[in-house]
Amino acid sequence: MPKASNWNAKEGNEHHDLKSALQKSIRCSDVNAALHYLARSGDYEVLLRRMLIIVYEDIGLANPALAIRVKTAIDTFRQIGIPEGIIPLGLVVIEMVLSEKSNSVNLAVQKAYSDVLQGKIYPIPDYLKHNWSKTLKKSVGKGKLYKFPHDYANDYVQQQYLPTKLKDTRYYQPKLHNIYEKKLNEIYNRFTKK
Repeated sequence: MPKASNWNAKEGNEHHDLKSALQKSIRCSDVNAALHYLARSGDYEVLLRRMLIIVYEDIGLANPALAIRVKTAIDTFRQIGIPEGIIPLGLVVIEMVLSEKSNSVNLAVQKAYSDVLQGKIYPIPDYLKHNWSKTLKKSVGKGKLYKFPHDYANDYVQQQYLPTKLKDTRYYQPKLHNIYEKKLNEIYNRFTKK
C-alpha cells in the first residue's frame, strides 16, 4: 500500500493530481484508470472525501442510492482499515465507474446559489410564510391562500412557490439519458399532468 505522502517535487503536488485523475476516470467511466488512481491514493481521508463528492457531483440523480453504498464502503474502510479495507472501496469505485452519470443536481444548485449571491432575494409569498394564518388575516381579499397539496389529486396543486420576480425561473433541468432521472421526470409530468 502507498504511504500517505505522494509529494513529488519534480511533478508538483501529486496529491491534488491524484484526486483529479480519480474523479475524471470515474466520470469518464474508465474502470482500470479509476482503480489505478485508487491504489495510488495514500491519503485515505482525502480519497474518502473525494469519493463522496464524486457520487453527488457526477452520478447524482442517475443513481442516488449509490451515495448510501459509497458512505457504507467508507465506514467499512474506517472500521477494518488497511489492507482489507481497500476491497470495499474498490467495489464501490467500480460501481461508481459503471453507473450512469448525471450532474443535473450540481448544475441546479449552482444556478440557485448564483442567483442568491447576485442579490436575487425577493419577498416570499405570504401564503408560504411560517405564520401564514396570521398573514392571511391581514391580507384577506388581497392575496392567495396556501393550497395544501395533500388535499388534491396526486398530492399536487399548481401554485406559485418562488418569489414573484423569479416565478418563471428553472434551476433544475433533468437529464433524460439515464433511467432513474427519466423515471423521476415521468412521475413529475404525470402528477403535474404535463
